[in-house]
Amino acid sequence: MAQADRPCEIFPSSPNWFSTCVAAVCSPLGLYVYASRNKVIALNTNTLRVKTSFVASQHKLNAIAIHNTTCFTSGQDKVIRSWDLESGEPQGGHTRHQSEVFALCSTQNGDILLSGDKAGQLSIWHRPQSTVASKVHFSSAIKCISRCNVDDQDIFAIGYANGMIIAGKVNQANQFETLYRLENQIDEIQSLQWQVKVSEEENSDGTVKWPKLASGSRDGTLVVWNVQQETVFRKVTPPKDKQLTTNQQARSFMAAAWSVHEADRLYFSSYNGDFMMIDLDKPVPKANKMKRFSEFHTRPVFGLDIVDLGRCAISYSMDRTIVKWDVKSMKKLFSIRTMGAIAYSMDVSRTDINKMAIGLGDSNIKIWTIPISEDSFKPQTSGGTVYASENVWKGLKGKITKVKWHPTNEGSLIYGTEYGSVGLMDTYTSKNITFKSYHKSTIYSLDWIIHSDTLMDVLQQLEGNSQGPWLVSSDGKSIFLHDIYKQHKAALDIDQILSETNRDWIASVKEKGIQRCDVAIHNEASLIAIGNSDGSIEVYSLKSLKLVYTANNQTKRTNSMKWRMTNGTDGIYLATGSADTTVCIHVLSDIPQNNSPAIPVPATESFQVYRAHLQEITEIAWCPTGSNELVASASSDGNIIIWSIESGCILSSISTIGRIKSLCWSPTFPRFLYSGGEDHCINVWNLSDLPPYDKKQVKRITIDSLNLNAKLIGRSGTENSKAVPAKRAADVATPNYLGTPIRKKAKSYADTQLLVAVEAALQSRNRIATCSECLQLAVSAGNTATSIMEYMVNETKNRLGNGHADRREQFIRYCSLMPETDQIGEQNLSSLLFKTKNDVRDLINQEVIACDRTDASKSLSGVSDLNIPTVFNPKIILNTLTNNQALLENNENDTSTVTLEDWITVALSPMASRDLWESNITRLAAKLAATNNPHGAVMCYLAVYNVYRAIEVYRKAKLFKEAIAVAKLRLPHGDEIHSELLNEWGAELEINSQYELAAKCYLQSKRPGYEVNTLNALARSSDSIALYWSAAVAKAMNHSSAKERFNLWVAEVEREMASDEKDENIAF
Repeated sequence: MAQADRPCEIFPSSPNWFSTCVAAVCSPLGLYVYASRNKVIALNTNTLRVKTSFVASQHKLNAIAIHNTTCFTSGQDKVIRSWDLESGEPQGGHTRHQSEVFALCSTQNGDILLSGDKAGQLSIWHRPQSTVASKVHFSSAIKCISRCNVDDQDIFAIGYANGMIIAGKVNQANQFETLYRLENQIDEIQSLQWQVKVSEEENSDGTVKWPKLASGSRDGTLVVWNVQQETVFRKVTPPKDKQLTTNQQARSFMAAAWSVHEADRLYFSSYNGDFMMIDLDKPVPKANKMKRFSEFHTRPVFGLDIVDLGRCAISYSMDRTIVKWDVKSMKKLFSIRTMGAIAYSMDVSRTDINKMAIGLGDSNIKIWTIPISEDSFKPQTSGGTVYASENVWKGLKGKITKVKWHPTNEGSLIYGTEYGSVGLMDTYTSKNITFKSYHKSTIYSLDWIIHSDTLMDVLQQLEGNSQGPWLVSSDGKSIFLHDIYKQHKAALDIDQILSETNRDWIASVKEKGIQRCDVAIHNEASLIAIGNSDGSIEVYSLKSLKLVYTANNQTKRTNSMKWRMTNGTDGIYLATGSADTTVCIHVLSDIPQNNSPAIPVPATESFQVYRAHLQEITEIAWCPTGSNELVASASSDGNIIIWSIESGCILSSISTIGRIKSLCWSPTFPRFLYSGGEDHCINVWNLSDLPPYDKKQVKRITIDSLNLNAKLIGRSGTENSKAVPAKRAADVATPNYLGTPIRKKAKSYADTQLLVAVEAALQSRNRIATCSECLQLAVSAGNTATSIMEYMVNETKNRLGNGHADRREQFIRYCSLMPETDQIGEQNLSSLLFKTKNDVRDLINQEVIACDRTDASKSLSGVSDLNIPTVFNPKIILNTLTNNQALLENNENDTSTVTLEDWITVALSPMASRDLWESNITRLAAKLAATNNPHGAVMCYLAVYNVYRAIEVYRKAKLFKEAIAVAKLRLPHGDEIHSELLNEWGAELEINSQYELAAKCYLQSKRPGYEVNTLNALARSSDSIALYWSAAVAKAMNHSSAKERFNLWVAEVEREMASDEKDENIAF
């Protein structure tokens, strides 16, 4: 497959619904080919195993046609394309349709392709001549086209959405010539099939007798036509099931197929997936006595094709199963239950290793009996064996975004949904229990806690007796703990539990506004890991519920965390994947769980940091077998990378189209890896078949990069064609059908900053100068910044010794305290914001001067275009003339945009009263804030002295500098909002990697836990400068971690010196 890497096996997605034109048989290759969303999937007709697949469009496919090894496709994008079925390479096409295409059919020799669209346009593409002729015969959608061969001439039947059928041929001028018109059915023609085996009789006039034509309609009838006489030969109305609802009966679909060996035998589908069979040479029984075959499908059937030289048939249905059955005995041979949606989560049971639970986006959980022997993947093995699975759907609502088996209880499965619900299921009895507590958004993480004595003690105090086991769930914002035996009791927030033993740490976490994004449990090692929105991770001991390890190597939200499951002898490893595209491996084998400090210092480095992905990490999976030294990571860039734990090298990479949502290793074969993505399939990758890693392999493959529109014909070669050429699909901006639709980025509030000069000063501020300001702010009673620096210099000389004296002195000078200038200028303009009200006034004056120099402007009115005609309600003028303020008092202009009328109303309101003016200007302020105009909203709120609401506007817009300036100028010095704003700004700065300024904000906020947040922010860069100032500020605070932080800095300096010495030796 040229488009992307080819997996060794694919669990296929289901065919598209409501069309008989999306499947066809390729006899030369022995393939059953169908369209699934925007992909073409080809199954071996003998085994129903996937032979090949490729992306054929940016949008949903509505029709395919086969000639020899060429596949024709079209659909919602209106483009007709031809493909080499074996290689998946495009061969050509045309863009003549202007409406969605529903039907395709080729001539017997493949030179001509007919296509019909929603507007009734029938296009005839002569491939050798590269011409396209089009005509609209009826203004109704063409739903299907079928071909037969009569006297070496191709005859086509075309079915319309209004129930009309025409039969004809393509003449020498490449125009469709209508020969017969068939009218009887009153609703959409859903299928057309010509009789396969025809008698050699002639008509009375000596002409060749045409085969009969069967047409199935949405009106619930099947009609067999004598086309040349334009008469109905037989009309069949299948019996209706009384148990079916009106909606189910309305969704009936009629697919039909003729027997290859019995000329007058016709198979067709009925309501709810039943099949029936009639012989035209025998009387048709009454509807209620017609024999129905119900073992194949449970929902309406959309496609029916005869294969294996007429011995078997293949059908597909709304129940997402593809069934192969014997046409003679009417018995099922085997079936495959295809994938109906994205596989958001996969997990293999540790107690029954051939059971994989798959959470799907169609409110189903699929239990796949995965192959556990190499023989299962042999070509002769049927799809019924390889894809053996069952779907559980009762009681499930919404997308199933996470599934997790119980570590020891066979058959126990927990799941989470897009609606935030958590449930417990017994897969053997199908018993399903939904927990009372739910999250406010989608569940992204689930895990089990089997036992913890300390946890039982804490829960005893909080909510009474709780023996466990428990499950933990996360929606990317918070983590809940549920007791599986108390489903109807409210779950507890994990922070509430952990705060009992980590009060100071949890307080600092809450003050920063950190959200809990992910959770992972290592029951054997009694550890619980929590990933946060700022990229930091925390690990707690389940034995003591105390924090034993923390790290902040990654800078954006944690998307995936996985423990390496071992028996404890191979060490304790934790892999974390972040939105910053990195994967970190943490080793916790030597972390003390009993004698850990109250607040551990964050680790400055990880065991391994993997950088190769182009977009955020979505999933991580450890190899569970063999040497257990492999970890796989998946990303939104569509790449899967296999890493070596020890070396940190990439062993293999796999490029796919669309985002990868789930990963899972085979429990028995370490070289097999399962992945689920936006193509709705599950791919099985054999790492032994992958080529050696090449850096160029890691790239994002998009639909546009596939060159789907190669060799397309843009204009017709026939001058008298009535149809206007359609636009090329490449010229039309369309979303990627495999991914989330591309949305325009909303206007950033950062682009509307008011204090531009301050922002420039902050960005140009020397890093060490900001650190020195932190030191001056942090000095405690009895200390001075100078004394702390002297202490650091002396300690540095003692610890580093005489070696590398030049490097040591250079570093000490570089980190010496930098005095602050006294004059107001760019060097210290950034510091004025943190000082008194008068200093902020000076800052505003400097901003005014800067505006005069740059002639900057901001939109305050909220009126998007003042050049439009100034149209407003004329009653405002008329009532003003008579001093009638009724319209001003009842003005409810609640449009989504700010208009000139809003400002006129505010301007005239003082004529009535001050209260009315305040009411109208407050309403205008709210509208300005809602339409992304924070400065105009603040101006209005301040006009009516509503300072807190003005600050809240800036706060929500993340314009913290402006919010702090308003608070300092308009509110008393001791107001609580000052520290809240500084703390929130610090958290935002830390997310944006402005660690030194974030530390300064934390220091001045004096919020609970500010010391820990300050020190961790200073050290987060993890280089020698960051660690030095973190140690210095810790000493100035007399913090308990000062000594440990100094040791970390010394270790980092020694590592840098050793690295420099190594580089010098290499250079020498």
